[in-house]
Order: sequence, then structure tokens, then C-alpha cells
Amino acid sequence: MKILATFLLVLLAGVSCFQWGPTNLNCLKQLNLSKETIDEVYQPWSKPSPEYNEILNDFLECSWKNSGNLNSNGEIVWDKIDEALSMGAKEHMENSKTDFEKANVVFTTRMIKMAYNSCQEEQIEGDTPGQKVVKIQNCVTDWLQTFKSSYQG
Repeated sequence: MKILATFLLVLLAGVSCFQWGPTNLNCLKQLNLSKETIDEVYQPWSKPSPEYNEILNDFLECSWKNSGNLNSNGEIVWDKIDEALSMGAKEHMENSKTDFEKANVVFTTRMIKMAYNSCQEEQIEGDTPGQKVVKIQNCVTDWLQTFKSSYQG
């Protein structure tokens, strides 16, 4: 059980890690923001993201639209999220050297998909598309943390 709990801790950290790839850098430029401005308020692993921060909401709306996870009407494209998770799992499987690592990829992907499915079923809404994204990300992190907590002890 301790191995599972440790693995889930790593999983949660990985899920919540934010990457400054081209999509996010373009949003910074488009919205005239700095990395530091977002880093100050966006630390999903250490604390829930603020739902009423317009700067963060605008940034995440831009990021999710540019990555195809949010359509032009502000609706979440759940199939795109599922596809991205599957592609990420495929890449990790290709880089996995042992059966244990491959099993971890399968387990991790299933847990993340379960979290997203649970949050999708909640039909989360927000005042803006960006706020909806923040609420969904908080929901996923909360779900994974609750799952992790149930295996610690």
C-alpha cells in the first residue's frame, strides 16, 4: 500500500505540473502577461486555484482554447481531453523500460480519466469559460487527492 500511496503522490504532482510550452507562452504574449504573474496564483498541487482571478481565468481560457480543450463557445471538448490523455499515455508507454513502469502508466492514465469523467458528470459551470476551466482543474485535483488519501495510512 505504501508503494501505491507514494506512486499516487508522484501522479498528483505530475498531473498538476504546469508546463510553459508554446501554447501557454503564446497566451502570455497575447494577454500581455508574465510567467511570474501566473506562477503567483497558479499552483494547483499546493493549493486550489483561485476561481475568481480574472487574469488566471483569461489565461487558462486562452490556453485551453489554443490546445483544443475548449471550443469557441466556451464548451469543454471532453473527447479532446480524453484523446490527449491517451496520446500522453502512449508516449509514456513507448518510453517505459519495465513492465512495472508500463503498469504504472496504465494505472495513472485510468485514474486521471476517472477523475475527468467524475468532474464531467458534475456538469461544472462558471461565470466565464476560464472560470469553468479552473473549477474543472480543481475538481480533478480534489478527486485525485481524495483517491490518494484513501490509500494512505
